[in-house]
Amino acid sequence: MLTSKKCSTQFIVVVLILAFVSVASAQSKPENAVCELVNKRTANSTNYLMPDGTTVTEVTLGPTHFKDQFGNWLRITTTIYQWTGRGLTIN
Repeated sequence: MLTSKKCSTQFIVVVLILAFVSVASAQSKPENAVCELVNKRTANSTNYLMPDGTTVTEVTLGPTHFKDQFGNWLRITTTIYQWTGRGLTIN
């Protein structure tokens, strides 16, 4: 039987593995995922519905979402834009 301390350690290892997988995949949707469950987002997790009805959760070490003024979790983007005088262009 596992002690509480061992269970906590195993959980941390699982979270770290998922975090590295998520970072490596650059937040790409899992293959065959039906859709993202946007209402299940947290600051550092993304959930997907799979064709068989199960869900897959990607967990990252740092935040990938932020809450807007209405309480919605939105994806953090690192795209850099440049002002050209006629509008924004993506660099």
